[in-house]
Amino acid sequence: MIQQNTPAKILLVEDEEALVDVLSAKLKKEGYNIEVAYNGEEGLVKLKQFQPDLMLLDIVMPKMDGYEVLEKMNEENIKIPVIIISNSGQP
Repeated sequence: MIQQNTPAKILLVEDEEALVDVLSAKLKKEGYNIEVAYNGEEGLVKLKQFQPDLMLLDIVMPKMDGYEVLEKMNEENIKIPVIIISNSGQP
């Protein structure tokens, strides 16, 4: 029996809709399974439900910022690769 590879799952946690649209369209076109959360609280819920292979995480967001998400992941021993994305002009 031949096993079919399932596409990698990526959770995109970003509050800026324009950036979400661009990134999710590009990633879907490349064959990834994408789930989106628009704030850190929603991101943590979807992280547990969706169980992604990778998270793209914004830092500056409403309700819970990216640093708080990373702290919660550490507290709950959730270990997946995270790539920080941010389009803010902050240092």
